[in-house]
This record gives sequence, structure tokens and C-alpha cells, in this order.
Amino acid sequence: ANSRTLYIDNGQVPNNVGLKGGDNYYYSIFVRDSVSKIWKPAGIAIGVSTKDYNTTTNMYNYLPTILTSQVPYDTSVEQDNDVLKRFLKLFALNLDVYKTQAENVHNRYDISNISGLLVPVFMKQLGLKYEPELGLKQSRIFLRNAIRLYQTKGSKLGLEEFIKAYAGYDNSVSRGKNLMLDYNDSSFEESVGSWASISNATLLQIETNERTRNSAH
Repeated sequence: ANSRTLYIDNGQVPNNVGLKGGDNYYYSIFVRDSVSKIWKPAGIAIGVSTKDYNTTTNMYNYLPTILTSQVPYDTSVEQDNDVLKRFLKLFALNLDVYKTQAENVHNRYDISNISGLLVPVFMKQLGLKYEPELGLKQSRIFLRNAIRLYQTKGSKLGLEEFIKAYAGYDNSVSRGKNLMLDYNDSSFEESVGSWASISNATLLQIETNERTRNSAH
């Protein structure tokens, strides 16, 4: 096979319109074992597609005309200094990278779009262990489901999601009567609670004081 050392990502097929600015892209490198005839992972790479903020033009326009003239110290010739523009691109590109990263910080809690470098960090905050063998895609799904369970914890929806995640099956949870005793059922503070009399017996609320309790002992 022909050896290739350069790969240019032109975006998704069939449009091939290039990478979307601000999005993170993930690449894997595989090598083929000539003995076993199988492909084996050799490395991964993560990069962010830098947005174009027109920084080069802005930086160029901020400079005095005497510096942007094609002819040194002669502003009568209205011609762009292409050499200077290419030089400014070195600084403009780095500034665009910082701007892109700063904008992405605003969406750092969007699990579907955050940088893969932050997935292990978020999992650690929730007490979860990141396993590289699962890959970023499955770890992202695992993290998203875990956050959803935490958000709905203690609710009917949370119980349904927990059962589904634990058993792997859909389920139907119905709300029944709370069998726990409230303060009226257990100590008759204001009423006899949910207790019901049988036969001709009558339930009464009896008030006692500390002296009565002591004498009873």
C-alpha cells in the first residue's frame, strides 16, 4: 500500500464543505499487522476547528497607513501590503484559537458537544471512573445518562430511569399509597391519623405529661 503522511479533512460526505468552526474533531490512527492481518489502534488525536473572526483584516486595518503601504513611506500608492498581511496571520490565527476556546467554555455543560478532554474530568466529579477502552463516544453517553439520573433522583421519573439503566428494560412504575406512618399515625399529635376502629371500640387521643409517664414506670 502507498504510504501517506498527510490527511486533509474536507468535512462530511457528500458536501465536503470543510470543518465547522468551533466544533471538536476526533481522529484515530490504526496500523495493520502484517502477520495477523488485522488493524490495531496506534493513537488518537483531538482538535478544535478554529473559527474565522476576520482578525487578520482587523489587525491590518488598525495599523497606520504609512505601515500598510506597498511602497515604504509612500501613502500615495493605494495597494495592500500582502507580505504584511501574511505576517499578521501568524498572530491572528493564535488569537482566533483563544477566542474559539473561550466561546466553547460557555457550552462546557453541554455533554453532547463538550471537548473529549473534559469527559474524564466530569466523570470524576460524579464519582465515576473513566475507562479509555470504552472510547469517548460511549463514555459521553454514560456521562449523559448519569447526569440525567442525578437530576431526577427521588422522583418517579428518576426511579423509572434507574430501573431501565440497571435492568436494561423499559418499565412502568405506578404510584401507590405511602405505607410509612406520619406523626399522627405514630403519636396521635393532632388526630388518630389513618387508624380506624373495629367493632364498637373508640380511639381516643390521650394527653400525658412527664410525671404521668414516670409514675407509670
